[in-house]
Amino acid sequence: MKAKDTEIKPVRLPDTEKVIYQDIKGHRITGDTQFLVDTILHPHNRFPTEQLKVLEIGTGTGIISILLSRTRPYWRILATEVQIPQFFIASKNIETINTKLQIRLADVRNMSNYIGDERFHLIVSNPPYYKVGSGRTSTSISKNISRFEFLCEMGDMLICIKEHLLPEGIAVYLYPQSREEELQSLINKYRLCLIGAIAVDKDQKDSRSEKKLFLIGKENSSDKRLTITTQYA
Repeated sequence: MKAKDTEIKPVRLPDTEKVIYQDIKGHRITGDTQFLVDTILHPHNRFPTEQLKVLEIGTGTGIISILLSRTRPYWRILATEVQIPQFFIASKNIETINTKLQIRLADVRNMSNYIGDERFHLIVSNPPYYKVGSGRTSTSISKNISRFEFLCEMGDMLICIKEHLLPEGIAVYLYPQSREEELQSLINKYRLCLIGAIAVDKDQKDSRSEKKLFLIGKENSSDKRLTITTQYA
């Protein structure tokens, strides 16, 4: 299947014969994706309820939400995507895999316009991780939007935490280690809390060793906060 800026090909889901589709001209599924999912599903994590409300920002193909939904079918997952072509790909993948998660076309820069004042136990994202002008761009519009902060910046991602994370919740964002100081500064600005950071497993085939998963919460949260282990093995 081909279009002007897309070329759709099947990808087999881990540990199953089922397939989903991705735009190989866009931002592809990588080992970072699996690492993020494995971290969230780590058996040592402590969650206050089995029926977690989960928001994914920038779902792309839908892979993160689909993997979470297949393993935790009782979680209430809402996947969001700003790019219309990616939204349709993810919608088709969710329909094909037959999961109960929801998907919505939404822009993180004004998320409340799309989901009102709804709040979540868990917010997850593999967001655009490079500043505009900080690296070489691609001929693919979709790939550029996925990699560079054309449509959202780090501050937008943190405002979404402030507005849509429950007091006991945790946000899990993937960013390069080189932006950790900038992230910490913005966390302080928005009166959030950096709970921990996990270096992406260097053994993951497609992972970039300089990336980290950052665990972010609200200041002065209750003792019932979700616990995600940083001792990943």
